[in-house]
Amino acid sequence: MSLTKLSEVISKITGLYFPQERIHDLKRGIYNASIDFGFDNHDEFVRWLLSTTLNDEQIKKIVLHLTVGETYFFRDVKSFEVIRDHILPNTLSDIRQGNRQLKIWCAGCSTGEEPYSLAIWLESIIDDIDFL
Repeated sequence: MSLTKLSEVISKITGLYFPQERIHDLKRGIYNASIDFGFDNHDEFVRWLLSTTLNDEQIKKIVLHLTVGETYFFRDVKSFEVIRDHILPNTLSDIRQGNRQLKIWCAGCSTGEEPYSLAIWLESIIDDIDFL
C-alpha cells in the first residue's frame, strides 16, 4: 500500500492530515504504534489497521503515536518568524486603519502555552494596539 493511501485512511479514522511533506511523521508514528499494538512487523500492522474496525481506545492509542505530545511556551520559533515577517505587516496596517480586527486561532493547544506565548509575544512587539 502506498503511504498516500495510508495517509487517507488515517485521516478518515483519526481526522489527522498527513500531506506529502509530513509522510515521514506518519511512517514514524505507524512504526511506533505497530510496536505498541504488539506487531513485530509494521507492514502486518498496516494490513490489520486497514482491515479492522477500530474501537475508541485503539483510535486514541494510534492518535497518541501520530501527534506531538509536547507543549511549552514559545515552541516552534519559526512560526513566530513567519507571522512577524509575512502576516503581521499587512494585517497591522489594516488594523491601524480600523479596517479589521486581529483574530488568531491556535489549534491543538491542550494546556494553553501556545496561545499565551503568542499573546505575550504580540504584546511585546506591537506597542500601539491594545489587545484587551
